[in-house]
Amino acid sequence: MNDFKETLEYIEEVRNKEYVGVPFNMGTFDEVFPYIEPSRQILIFANTGIGKTQYCIRKFLIEPFLFHLKTGYKVHITYAAIEMRRVDIMAQVMSYFYYLKHDVRLPKEAFLRKPNSALMKQLYELHDDYYKFNEIVDITSEYKHPTGLYKYLKNKALANGEIKKIDQFKSEYENKTGVHQIAIIDTINSMKVEANHTRTSNIDLFSGTYSKELVDYYGYSSVILQQADKGSEVNSFNFKGNRIEYQTMPSRGSLAYSKHTPDDANIVMSLYSPFAYNIKAYPFESEKKTDLYDITKWENSFRTLTISKNRDGTAPAECSMYFDGRIAEFIQLPKAAEFHKNPELYRKYLK
Repeated sequence: MNDFKETLEYIEEVRNKEYVGVPFNMGTFDEVFPYIEPSRQILIFANTGIGKTQYCIRKFLIEPFLFHLKTGYKVHITYAAIEMRRVDIMAQVMSYFYYLKHDVRLPKEAFLRKPNSALMKQLYELHDDYYKFNEIVDITSEYKHPTGLYKYLKNKALANGEIKKIDQFKSEYENKTGVHQIAIIDTINSMKVEANHTRTSNIDLFSGTYSKELVDYYGYSSVILQQADKGSEVNSFNFKGNRIEYQTMPSRGSLAYSKHTPDDANIVMSLYSPFAYNIKAYPFESEKKTDLYDITKWENSFRTLTISKNRDGTAPAECSMYFDGRIAEFIQLPKAAEFHKNPELYRKYLK
């Protein structure tokens, strides 16, 4: 095998493509993680109530769909709803579509709890505008065991391509339609435990075996959500002299049931909110006060996104974000110093 020639052929193939993936669109992360590319496993974890499902719906479901509408880029998204109802996920999507059309921010609950006739009429109009959504998105809640979900996703890949035998020992998958397959598993620690498995080995079975095959062999972008445990809520110094707040941030050690999932991932992301704790500023400490965001002014609308592992780029990397849970909005914020210079900036986001 001529590895050099094969690499050049791959580079030429990528160079000639109009798009190598779906743009991630997160400000300064464009240099670190510019695209959601095929053949990548992405792990996203956070504590309860931080917004990891909303983040995933926005960045890996809504934005790829809108990118498809704008460019014609071929993508198909399977959202495996392990712990949420399908209707809740779709209502979150509708809340953003409604905002795009009417410039009104309504939480998903507004559509699920006796909406009035005027709102219902507007919802039917949304269906007319976004009927293509169902053509490229499949929200399923039927497959909750690792093996069942793996077979379901494998069959979807085979519907878009075929397995070609190279020799008696080797075969490869050929994607005949050119569709970029994205699979979202929300959440992996809520998957039903298969026979002869523990909850830990159940997670490892999907993350380390099934999902890796979907990524490496069938070219999926596999997006796995995992729960982290809430850390300490005490604001003081521990015996080593480090502030306890650092223990509240999600880390590999806090991953629920299995800590092996980061080993399987190409990219590891975590979401953090200081509002779950009695914290006044972020970052927690700095020589300059202007380097700190005043958390008391953000009304639970401040989040940080951290990439702690990136096989394809720089890590660690972090950005601070404005978060609006009503429409699953995440926008990178200017540096804290800009808010100290111009306090009116807060109104721009919080209005």
